[in-house]
Amino acid sequence: MASPRAPSSRIHIALRDAAIGLPVLVLGLMLLMRSPADALVLLAVSVVCTLGIGGLLWLALAVLIGWSLRLLWTALRGGRRPPGQAAGPGGGGAPAVVSRYVEGRLSQGVDPERLRRDLLHQGWSSSQVAAALPPLAEHGAGPVA
Repeated sequence: MASPRAPSSRIHIALRDAAIGLPVLVLGLMLLMRSPADALVLLAVSVVCTLGIGGLLWLALAVLIGWSLRLLWTALRGGRRPPGQAAGPGGGGAPAVVSRYVEGRLSQGVDPERLRRDLLHQGWSSSQVAAALPPLAEHGAGPVA
């Protein structure tokens, strides 16, 4: 059974937001400048003439736009999260993916202490690991400290 993925880091989230926001930013500039060529020239000149600092500002704006769109999308969906992310990184409960992983590994006879160490090493918080491991008593594996 494949190990569960650890919660996304802030860098991954920022890159995802930039990937969402950059096309929107470029399209917005094209609409404002009324010409795709003029919009791209504005981007290029602002980056070249400021020795790259302009690029960082455009990137920050793209991340902000992507973040805003992601929040708007979540709000429009009623604040629902994807399955398995009910608690979120650092939350009190264990995401469903960790619970399923723990149950599968225990059914294969993996030592609960080793399982706990592996999950912590993969980046899951101790509260999420602890929330996933209490069902161990039901599987006859005994309590985990």
